[in-house]
Amino acid sequence: MTTYEAFSHSRAATPNMKKKSDFFSAASAFHCQGRTQTTNQNVAAFANQVYTPYHPLRQSTNAFSTRLNAKGFAGAKPSGFGSANPRKSKRPSKQAILKKLEETYGGTSTQEIAQTTQRRIEHTIQSLPPHMNMAVQLYKQIKQWDAQMARLSLLQQASMNEQELQGSHRAKAMLAELLAEHSITEDDIHNALQRATWDASADAKAARSIIGSMPSDIAQRVDRACAVVAESIVGDDTAKCLDVGCGYGALVPHLMKVNLKPAQICGVDLSEEMIRNAQELFPNVEFHAADFVHEYTSSAEFDGIIFCAALHDFPDPLAALGRAASLLRINGTLVVVHPQGGIHVSKQAEANPVLVKRKLPDEKELANLGESVGLELVFAPAVDGSIRDNDEGYLAVMRKRRR
Repeated sequence: MTTYEAFSHSRAATPNMKKKSDFFSAASAFHCQGRTQTTNQNVAAFANQVYTPYHPLRQSTNAFSTRLNAKGFAGAKPSGFGSANPRKSKRPSKQAILKKLEETYGGTSTQEIAQTTQRRIEHTIQSLPPHMNMAVQLYKQIKQWDAQMARLSLLQQASMNEQELQGSHRAKAMLAELLAEHSITEDDIHNALQRATWDASADAKAARSIIGSMPSDIAQRVDRACAVVAESIVGDDTAKCLDVGCGYGALVPHLMKVNLKPAQICGVDLSEEMIRNAQELFPNVEFHAADFVHEYTSSAEFDGIIFCAALHDFPDPLAALGRAASLLRINGTLVVVHPQGGIHVSKQAEANPVLVKRKLPDEKELANLGESVGLELVFAPAVDGSIRDNDEGYLAVMRKRRR
């Protein structure tokens, strides 16, 4: 009997269970009731943060990239918030954007958009192959459980209900069996969740970029980071900058503000929905929908690479930086920025460990990584929660050196 057959048998033997997500607690007695919001609520809230102008990189693999079958903004074929004709640079009016939001999300308020985003995420997850769907449900519950256990003292952990503890062990064993049986990894599961989350919210975020405005302090921190990466590019028309986790192209205006030309900018993002919007908003910029670590390739090296509010959502942020180092020319510049600061990411990791696995790398981690991949840390990030972190945000600058 395969793992999924065992899962189906368990469902049949549990008449009160209404859906697959109920299996985890019903079969293993592994409960986190009253300790957190539901995972899907956390995911939807995460996807709709109003003042995060740049979204995390949506990591995934082709094998589990299941798209939501939605009508989109122009009938059967999805359409974003850029020009209806990509060759035209004129953007739609605010009234037209609000109308599209109304049609797509059932309203224009933050709450209405969040609710529809959550439904889209759930639809995508439910559409995954059965074994992947089950793995996602187990993974989400385990991550929430582990995060809660990490907050407890040893005394509190010792007093936990034995049935719950045994249930958690069974759940982890089941997940391990699924991973082995279907040749998938926890990173694949994390990536599938990221993809579902950001595909679902792409149109709303693109719309906000047109009809909304970025807080001035956040904009200044982004401009500063773009100015740093531009130092390795401006003055050489052949030099290029790679924006990793580019989303709908939010960084393009800031890079052009520091004198980069559209032809010098390249963006990569996992979410095809984000890339679709980016291509419509900035038709003269090169964009790619791909898993940056495992799928993205480039025939030429880059003079500058920037991660803006993207690095922390990789399954392995240090691996992402290592991949960036391999694409960077000698003396090229690698910039990692989060305008809301490292403490913001640390709080995200605590509140929603399903999507944010860890905090941003600190000075020591970056220095150690640099030694192994030929990067020199020339500007270290502030300590999480420090005065500097609050005043300046997270900014790390590294340069490629000959090894």
